[in-house]
Amino acid sequence: MVSEWHDPATGARGWFVIDRLVGGMCSGGIRMRPGVTVDEVSQLARTMSHKMAVLDIPYGGAKSGIDCDPASAEAPAVLRGFIEAIRPFIAERYATGADLGTREDDIIAACQLAGLTHPLQAGFKAEGGAGLSRVKQALALTSEGIPITELIAGYGVAECTTEAAEVLGLRLNGGGSLPGPGRGPHHGGGRHRGDHRR
Repeated sequence: MVSEWHDPATGARGWFVIDRLVGGMCSGGIRMRPGVTVDEVSQLARTMSHKMAVLDIPYGGAKSGIDCDPASAEAPAVLRGFIEAIRPFIAERYATGADLGTREDDIIAACQLAGLTHPLQAGFKAEGGAGLSRVKQALALTSEGIPITELIAGYGVAECTTEAAEVLGLRLNGGGSLPGPGRGPHHGGGRHRGDHRR
């Protein structure tokens, strides 16, 4: 299923794609970046189906994408409008969260403004509030002031990059460090393994 959304105030467009439902449920994040396309979002939704299957999570794959600059002044209102448009899915069958260009706190706040409890609420219908309460506690954790939701993705990317480089026999910048944004393999100043903070 592909649903297209338009924001009349800014002209921003967005897509909500369900690749498949498993047990009536699907999962995938909400990304926001200039130039995102329906094809990109569809491919990401398919990838989420594979991810859920590999992780043995009983959900199908889905993804949302909004063609908007997340640094723009109108981005928060655009995100709220998009979430309002897909609200029935978040309430009943779409467990969602942050992705490229979005932050978990902003998605939670937008969901609450749309009358939802949490972007993961659909996954906890059977348990009532107990399961959702545990998830909220876990997502509220921080390390050195950085939300756990930001650390998990960055750490995962850094570890996968390090592992792939080792398998391919590549030497990362600085003998185990990751190059910073816009830096090539011969430029110094990367982050060292174990320091995957932004």
